[in-house]
Amino acid sequence: MLNGLAWLTSNLCQDSPLVLIVDDLHWADEASLRFLSFLLPHQQGLPLMLLTATRPAEATASKLVNALITDPSCQLLQPAPLTSRASAALVGSVFGEEPAPSFAQACHDATGGNPLLLVELARAVKAQGGRPKAARSNEVAAIGASAVVRRVALELGRLSSQQKRLAEALSVLGPQADVQTVAALTGLTREQAREGLATLQSASLAEVSEPGASQHGVYRLTHPLVRAAVYDQMPAGQRISAHRKTAQLLMARRAPAQDVAAHLLRLPPGGDADAVAVLRQAAADAFSKGMGEAALPYLRRALAEPPSDETLLPVLLEAGSAALQTNLVEATHNLKAAFDHSEDVQTRASLASGLGLALMWIGSVNEAITVLNTALRELPSTDNDLRRALEATLLDVPFVAVGQQHLFSSLPRLRALPAAQTPGGGLLDCMIGAAAAHIGDPSGLPYLRRGLSNPRLLESISRGALLAVSGPFALVAHNPDEAIKVFAPVMNQARSTGSIAMLCVCYMYRGMAWLRKGELAEAESDLKESLRLQSIAHVSVGNPSLAGFLVEALVEQGRLSDAEAVLRDLKSLGDYESSGTLYYMLQGEARLLSAQGKHEESLKAALSAGARYTEHAGINPAFVAWRSQAALSLHALGRTVEANTYARAECELARTWGAAFSLGRALRIAGRVAPGKDGLILLEESVDVLRSAEVPLEYAYALVEFGAAMRRARSRSKSRERLNEGLAVALQCGAKPLAELAQTELETAGSHVRKPKTIPGMTALTLTPSEKRVAMLAAKGLANREIAQQLFITTKTVEVHLSNVYRKLQVNTRRDLKTRLVEHEG
Repeated sequence: MLNGLAWLTSNLCQDSPLVLIVDDLHWADEASLRFLSFLLPHQQGLPLMLLTATRPAEATASKLVNALITDPSCQLLQPAPLTSRASAALVGSVFGEEPAPSFAQACHDATGGNPLLLVELARAVKAQGGRPKAARSNEVAAIGASAVVRRVALELGRLSSQQKRLAEALSVLGPQADVQTVAALTGLTREQAREGLATLQSASLAEVSEPGASQHGVYRLTHPLVRAAVYDQMPAGQRISAHRKTAQLLMARRAPAQDVAAHLLRLPPGGDADAVAVLRQAAADAFSKGMGEAALPYLRRALAEPPSDETLLPVLLEAGSAALQTNLVEATHNLKAAFDHSEDVQTRASLASGLGLALMWIGSVNEAITVLNTALRELPSTDNDLRRALEATLLDVPFVAVGQQHLFSSLPRLRALPAAQTPGGGLLDCMIGAAAAHIGDPSGLPYLRRGLSNPRLLESISRGALLAVSGPFALVAHNPDEAIKVFAPVMNQARSTGSIAMLCVCYMYRGMAWLRKGELAEAESDLKESLRLQSIAHVSVGNPSLAGFLVEALVEQGRLSDAEAVLRDLKSLGDYESSGTLYYMLQGEARLLSAQGKHEESLKAALSAGARYTEHAGINPAFVAWRSQAALSLHALGRTVEANTYARAECELARTWGAAFSLGRALRIAGRVAPGKDGLILLEESVDVLRSAEVPLEYAYALVEFGAAMRRARSRSKSRERLNEGLAVALQCGAKPLAELAQTELETAGSHVRKPKTIPGMTALTLTPSEKRVAMLAAKGLANREIAQQLFITTKTVEVHLSNVYRKLQVNTRRDLKTRLVEHEG
C-alpha cells in the first residue's frame, strides 16, 4: 500500500509539478503520517513539494510528526506574528473601515498578532454593535486572547434555542453532519434544519463543505476551536445523550462501523453488546486496511464496556494483537488477561508463545518463563506442534536476558525429537540451530537448514512469528550467501501480510549478511531501510543491533563522521543497558573508535562487548568478534603479549565454528599482531582460507595485510603482487580506507600506483541480486525512475546500485552496460 501510494504520487508528478498540502498535521491519523514519512525518500528528484502546517505547541505530539518536521529535507518555517500595521489592516477588513490607531494597537496587544484571534476579536466587538474607535480600546483588553470562545458564547446567546441546538448538533456530529442527520438529532424538520443552518452560516459559525450545494452538502463549524467552544459549553449529560442518539441513528442506517464507533468512544461504559460488536467491527476494518494502531482505541473501549463472558476472550486476543504493534506493555496486559481467562489448554498454549515473547521484550523475563513453563505443563503430551513452538520460545530467552543460559541445557533433549514438518517444528529447528550457532557449535547447522526448508515455516511468518527470522539470522554467521537467498521468501511473505516489524528485522539481518560479504553499499541500503521502517512503525527493539551493523558499514567506507552521527542518534532514542543485543552496538563503537585512533576507548568498548556477549552465553566470533578487535587495540597500544592471547583465542573458536569469513579474519588479525615469521604464516593461511569464500572485503584485508608483512620482510616483488590484488578488490567493494592503505604500502614497496586491473574470476566482480536486477532493467533501456517503480525502491537506491554495477563491470555509460553485462553473465 505504501509503495503504491508513493508511486501514484510520483506518476502525478510526471504531468506537472505537484504540491501536497496537509493542514493541522498534528491531528492526522497514524496511517497518513506513516505514508508521508515513507514518501520523503521518494521525493528526491521529483517536482514535488509537501507543504504541511502544525501548531508549534503540538509539533512533537507524535513520533511520526516529529520525524517529518526534523527530516533533513524539511525546511521549517515559523511565521512571526503580524506587525501592528498588518494587524490594523486585518481588523479594518472586518469592520469595513480604518480603525483608530489606539483601537488597532489594543487588538494587536491582546492577541499577540495572531490572525485567527484578531479576526475573532474584531467580530466579537462588531457583534456587540461596536465600531473601531478609540473609545472602545479599553473593551478589547477585557475580551482578550480568548476571543474565539467569547465570540462563540456571544453568538450562541444571540441565537434562538432552535439554532443553538443546531450548532450543538454540528459540534457532536463532526463529519456526519448532513441535513438529514442534523434534523433527526435535533428533532426538527429538514426545512427547519436547513433554514437554521443558513443562519449559522450568516453568523460565521458554520460553513457547508461544498459551497452552493446546501441541499446535499455536509455542514461543519468554521474552525476546530469554534467546535470545541460549542461542544464544551454543553452540559455533560446532554453531550452523552447526543452521542448515544447519533450512534443509534448511524447504526439504523448501517453506516460504516468506524463512523458509529467515533460516537461510542464518547459514551460511558454500559455493558451494551451491540456497542461491543460495532467497536470490534471498526477495529477489524482498521486491521484490514493495515492500520493496526487505529484499531486499538476501539478495542480498549470494547473492553471497558465490558464484553460478555462469551466475547471477552476474543476481544482480549484482538486487543493484544493490535497493541503488539505500538504498545508492548499494553499487549502483555491483554494477552496475559486472555491467558488467565481461557480454560482451553490449546488456546492457552497458543497464547503463551506470543505472550512469552512480548514479556521478554519489555524485560519481564521471569514472568515470560513462568507463562511458557505453565503452558508446557498443561499441554497433553500428544500435542507436539504447540509444545515445539513453546520450547522454541524458551530457547530465545538466553539471547535477550542475562543469567538464563541454563535454558540451553534442554538442547540435547530437543535435538533428539523426531523431525516434524509443522509450523512449531520449523520454529524449533531454527531455534536449535540458532542456539548452537550462538555458542559456536556447528552440529546445529543441519537443524537450522531443516527448519529453513520446512514448508510450514512461512505459515508461522504470516502469523507474525518473529522467531522464524532466527533461522536466516543464524545462517548469516556461517554462510552469508546462503542466508541472503533464504531471506528472499521470508521477506516476500512479510510484505504480503503487511508486517513492517518483520521487514524491519529482515532488512537488518540481511544487511548484516551483506556486511559480512563486504558488499558495503548493499549493506548500507538494507540497514537504512530497516532504520526507516522502524521510524514509521514505532519499532525500536533492534536499535542496538542496527546501530552496530550500520556503524561498521560506514567505517569500512571511511565515513567516520556519518558513523558517529548514526551512533549518537540511535543512542539518543533510548537506554539500551538492559538490551540483549547491546554487544552489537558496543562492537560497532569499538570499530569506530579504533578507526579514529582512540585505542584506549576502543579497547574498553570491545571488552564491554565481550562481557555482554558472554553474559548471554555468546561464544561465536562470527557474531561478535570482540577478541580480535581488542587485540588490534592492544597491539596499537604496544601491549603485544595480551594482543596475541586474545587473537589466538579467537582463532581457535573460529576454527571450531568453521565459517570461512570469521576464521579468515581471526587468522589475519592474529598474523598482524604476531611477530616475524609466525605472523607471515598466519597471514598466508588467512589468504588461503578466504580465497574462495565469496567474502571479497575480508579477502582484500588479508591480501593487503599479507602484502604489507611481506614488504616488511623484504620480499618486495611478491608483496606488490598481493597489494595490487588487494587494492583491486578493495576498490571493487568501495572500502576507501583499505584501498588507501594498499596504495600507501605499494608506494612504500617502490611501486608506481596505477589504476588496478580487475582480476579475472575474482568474486568481487559478482553482482548482488539487487544490482543484477537494476542492471538488467537499465540494459533494457528503462529510466531510473521506471526501474525504481518496478522494483519498489527509491530512485536514489537505483542510482547507488547502478554506481556499484559500473564500478564492478568497469563501464562508464549505459551504452556499454548491455554488452558488458552479457559478457559478465557468460
